[in-house]
Amino acid sequence: MSRRKKGRHSGSKYEVPSDEPPPCPHAEKSITPNKVKNNFPHAVFGRCSECTLKEKIYLCLKCGKQFCTTHGDKHFDLNNHSLNFELETTVVRCSKCARNLPVQSHSSIQHVSNIIGDFLKKQNTAAGAVSPKKSASSRTKTS
Repeated sequence: MSRRKKGRHSGSKYEVPSDEPPPCPHAEKSITPNKVKNNFPHAVFGRCSECTLKEKIYLCLKCGKQFCTTHGDKHFDLNNHSLNFELETTVVRCSKCARNLPVQSHSSIQHVSNIIGDFLKKQNTAAGAVSPKKSASSRTKTS
């Protein structure tokens, strides 16, 4: 069932249907682009900061640390950091709202997504590597 918003005029019976969820109230307060950007040179990118796992790595958008699912859940709960960016799928998730957020939904998410994208391009160019999505699809075709 779609939610409805009141029209422009106070007390109006005119309603506009809205199928879009309300914006995440945690997004603007839960992202610190400079901390995310400053952590890149000091960490092994794409690896959990607590263990050696390299699969399903999440980047905390508050402090810039990287975690596997197990350590990420602990980190987000203990530190009240609610937004994370999954490096492989580039999905932004709010743990407090328990939903994925479109990158376009908030300017701060767009900003940090651009920082991450720029970093990955530089890293791939320097290493002569292929992006993770392309390499995954090429492995599937050759197998």
